[in-house]
Amino acid sequence: MKADAWVNSSALLGRMNFALGLAAGKIKGVTVQAASLAAETAAVGPTDAQQMLATLENSLLSGDISRQTHDTISKQLEDPKISQRKLDDPKRPPNAAAITGLILGSPEFQRR
Repeated sequence: MKADAWVNSSALLGRMNFALGLAAGKIKGVTVQAASLAAETAAVGPTDAQQMLATLENSLLSGDISRQTHDTISKQLEDPKISQRKLDDPKRPPNAAAITGLILGSPEFQRR
């Protein structure tokens, strides 16, 4: 494929949506256990979104992620859909599937 077919907004959005769907278990016939993946690589399963992001970056990308991508994903962790937290419920675990999907949709993962 040529770069213009690979790097356009429609293709990027399609890959990101697929990655999020895959990690969330919405792709028929495929099961991804993102929380288990995060817990396997940490002594104790991460309960903080930033900690889970770091664990999954190491698991999925061997830590090979650009500062820009890390910061972009990190900013998304504040979204209630990803943090799964409300003001009165600070102990709820982060959404491992959403964080995994964001990493799978990242440029660093796409290059692999």
